[in-house]
Amino acid sequence: MMQEHSDGGYQPSAVIFMIFGGLVLLGLLTMLSVDGAMIYSRSQLSVPVQPYAFLLLLIFIVPFAINALWVMAGLTVLYFLMFAYVIYLGHGKKSRRMLENPVSFIGMSIPFLYVVSVAILLLENVFGVQVGNPISTSSQIDYLDLIYAPFVEEIGFRIIPLGILVLGEALFVINAGRFSEKPGEFGMGSLLIGSFIFPGKLRRRLGIRMGRAEWAGIILTAALFGYAHYFFGEWDIGKISQAAFVGVLFAIGFLEFGPFVDILMHWFFNGYFTFVEYISGFAPVALVDVNLVWLFLAGIASLVYFFRWLISRGKPSGEHDPLT
Repeated sequence: MMQEHSDGGYQPSAVIFMIFGGLVLLGLLTMLSVDGAMIYSRSQLSVPVQPYAFLLLLIFIVPFAINALWVMAGLTVLYFLMFAYVIYLGHGKKSRRMLENPVSFIGMSIPFLYVVSVAILLLENVFGVQVGNPISTSSQIDYLDLIYAPFVEEIGFRIIPLGILVLGEALFVINAGRFSEKPGEFGMGSLLIGSFIFPGKLRRRLGIRMGRAEWAGIILTAALFGYAHYFFGEWDIGKISQAAFVGVLFAIGFLEFGPFVDILMHWFFNGYFTFVEYISGFAPVALVDVNLVWLFLAGIASLVYFFRWLISRGKPSGEHDPLT
């Protein structure tokens, strides 16, 4: 049986891991605080909304309306379960490495993406590239749309297309006899669950490393994800590069761990970074201040970790990085 491969890179110290883990816990607290206050107030949420779904650049509108309050409540429960699962997995893993622990991956990637995204947008502003901004309706409905998007967009842009890719690779490896266990050990049901829910675990069990097929899928889905922000008319052309950049790490998060990671990363990018702007009246002032301070600390920690990780990759090691 093939063994799970390892990151082989720099392992963050307990202090840096605590900062990353603290950011994830703070994200959970922020979501519960803000969503709970909005649901409790019911102001502006007692209206029907029409859900939508994506499949790459195809958008599907659900032909019936659902009360916005129920959508908010359902998403809150869903994201709470994802947060709890990520924290449970992260706490139970001995390794703190980025590609082996979902807490490290989310905690490092989110502030790093935020710092780089701000740099991209500032650079585009210098050269006069327009980014645009969606039309605002109400603060609560805007926020609901922001936290609904991670669920449907990740399903359409990452989970379905990349899950199909993983399923195809798994079937090829098994049928080609490259796996030492009996093919009968993998039923179609377990392959489907592994491909779309636990792709990282399935790929490691089959000895599938990050290769050309994965990178092609990552780049293609990220490019389409970036273009979709412009194609559907809510953003200008400058948004494409920034959205495509974050889409790369979202895709890696899905392939290495599963949908509970890339959906949460997308939630952080939409909900966590904008809650001050959209629903400041529903969040305690202390929570806003703590978020800003912790985000600053996590941003510094992510840059330190990222550069030390790059340096560590150049050192001789008996292990191989799964991203090479």
